[in-house]
Amino acid sequence: MTNNQNPLAILKGLLLSRDAFLSMILPALLYLGVYHYAGLLYAVLVSGIYGIVISLTLKSLGPIALVFALFGLIELLIVTFTPAGWLVDVVFIQVLAGAVKSALVFLIFSLLGKPIPRLFAELGSPELKAWEFSQTPRYQQIWQQASAIWIVAYSLKAALLWLAYPIEEATLATVKVVSGWPLHAALLVVLVYFVQYQFSRAMQLQVQAQRE
Repeated sequence: MTNNQNPLAILKGLLLSRDAFLSMILPALLYLGVYHYAGLLYAVLVSGIYGIVISLTLKSLGPIALVFALFGLIELLIVTFTPAGWLVDVVFIQVLAGAVKSALVFLIFSLLGKPIPRLFAELGSPELKAWEFSQTPRYQQIWQQASAIWIVAYSLKAALLWLAYPIEEATLATVKVVSGWPLHAALLVVLVYFVQYQFSRAMQLQVQAQRE
């Protein structure tokens, strides 16, 4: 994602890639299909198991895979042993906890100095590490700001879900899908354009400083 790369080409690679299909679009379709034919419980169980497996098999997730898989396993166990009468409330809590989990994971990695957007970008484009600008404090700051966007977005998702309670089963199923991969895809779009703009701006300032 260096200064001379086309943001549209980057987005196409991110959103139309095999990994994006397997990690975002397919689980949503799987959830909707199972929910339609077998109900909420099986939809959650099947999509949960799929989520754990895909987290551990996709190389693009890197070291974050174990964190997401662990959280996914905990959520799956909770749903499995939930009485039928509590299922909607527990799934609602699962969706709410998922938003909180995402915000926390991004926050923790940011505090550790390893913002997740940067980890993903450098896994997909190893040449970023060799870029001279990547050794500057501004490079790290840009990725921290990008990570903050995701933290705020998922925190807002959690807050809105909390305000929407109580919620009906059919509405919950729709909310679970709509606030899943479409939100993730939208955040990827924001991420790419934000980072591209910040990189370009930083390069311009660097050139101006060298001329003065």
